[in-house]
Amino acid sequence: MVNYGYAPNTKSDDGEECAAYLLGEFKEVEEYTGKCIAIFHRTNDSDDKLVIVPNNKNYTNEQIRVLT
Repeated sequence: MVNYGYAPNTKSDDGEECAAYLLGEFKEVEEYTGKCIAIFHRTNDSDDKLVIVPNNKNYTNEQIRVLT
């Protein structure tokens, strides 16, 4: 399971809050505080995605690709 949501107090190119994947938490969460370790830059539109993880975790680029 991957939690997906929006980072509050952020703005993406479309004027909405930035979309975010939360990795490393395997239960559904309503709210979360962690760290951003990557940004997916999409080439077909301007909807980039943040990758958020718990403060004590890191993932390689390959692990991020597999988990998302």
